[in-house]
Amino acid sequence: QCCFSVSPAGPQILHRWVEWLLCHLRSGGAADRAGDRVSEATTGAASQHAFDREEGGGSVPRQYVGGFRRRNVMNSDLLVTRMTDNANRIRILLEGVSIEQARWRPAPDSWSLLEVINHLDDEEKQDFRVRLDTILHHPDQPWPPIDPGGWVVERHYNQRDPKESLDSFLRARQESLGWLKSLSSPNWEAVYEAPFGQITAGDMFASWVGHDLLHMRQLVELHWAYTGVLVDPYATNYAGSW
Repeated sequence: QCCFSVSPAGPQILHRWVEWLLCHLRSGGAADRAGDRVSEATTGAASQHAFDREEGGGSVPRQYVGGFRRRNVMNSDLLVTRMTDNANRIRILLEGVSIEQARWRPAPDSWSLLEVINHLDDEEKQDFRVRLDTILHHPDQPWPPIDPGGWVVERHYNQRDPKESLDSFLRARQESLGWLKSLSSPNWEAVYEAPFGQITAGDMFASWVGHDLLHMRQLVELHWAYTGVLVDPYATNYAGSW
């Protein structure tokens, strides 16, 4: 498969991100093995979402994550700060991009920058915030269905305006941050019976941040691939391998 088939990562990649994030947040420091996990590729079929939330991405024993024993302490302030910073990083990666680059795909089964930002927007509004709220406040109710892969085509992501798409995501993120800050003593250990098995509120929160990181990596890879097109017939080999 082409190394620039830039599309959502397989379930195992997001699962490892969640392991690392939970370990980092509960230990109060960086996990020693984080570098090994983030070095894996984030490529795959464009129709495959980063984490099939209807099927699940595997399970981790509740008391252990990433080889470290979990502590029942969630540094939610750190996560909120990460989400604030991530929104700014995503903005920088999308601002000023031409319509040609925004809609460009390195391969037919890849996502474009425009498809990624609209995916992030819909996930912000219809997935993470909604499902975390359900876990915390309505654990007896089923999650509303989602179809991230299908929405890319059904909602015509690649025909949208790049600036409007970015602005929509940034507004949604601000709403999410306001909602998170308004939570009063949330129980991050609250367990929800999802279709794929048990998941805690803390797992969902960590996955939300992990999802940002996966797609920031995807955005950077798309910039890398497009740079190769812009500089042709010159090459970027001297910079190092991707």
